[in-house]
Amino acid sequence: AGEVVAAYLSGGERAQPARTWDFEAAPGNEDVRLQSVSVVLVADAGETLITTRSELDIRISFWNLRPDTSINLSIHLHTWEGVCAFSTWSKPRVFGRGLIQGRCRIPANLLNEGGYRCRVFIVRNANSVLLDVPNTIEFDVHDIERDVPWYGKVPGVVRPSLDWTVDQVPGGSLPGAPVS
Repeated sequence: AGEVVAAYLSGGERAQPARTWDFEAAPGNEDVRLQSVSVVLVADAGETLITTRSELDIRISFWNLRPDTSINLSIHLHTWEGVCAFSTWSKPRVFGRGLIQGRCRIPANLLNEGGYRCRVFIVRNANSVLLDVPNTIEFDVHDIERDVPWYGKVPGVVRPSLDWTVDQVPGGSLPGAPVS
């Protein structure tokens, strides 16, 4: 029942926030095979709903089949409409054969409400794509209560909570108005 509720809360049938493959069925080739991709709430206090205020981890596990290989991970996060919200990548590191795990932290207050798909790349020497797997996971980001009395759809793919300051200019007056 908990899985059904989580599926409903995350947007229903099109959301697939985690995928795992066994070695034989995993997307891949003679160099690498993708084991799993998931989106996880960082502050998981029993919450199942991803909101615009959620801090998220995209977790990626893969098998490296070649010894001493310089590898980095990259993700492209797209909206369900196909717009690329952002692209990011890890620093290259040399890995031996075996299971490798990576994590990309998406800060709270970055993603706007809506649905997202994650495309995963495994890259050798920071310039040669070993594996490109589109639509590995899909998830919904839900709106939250706002501290303003406006509740329309906020435009844009991202919705960062940026540091603003707005102050009255001391001694500033309107043009043509007497100084008070």
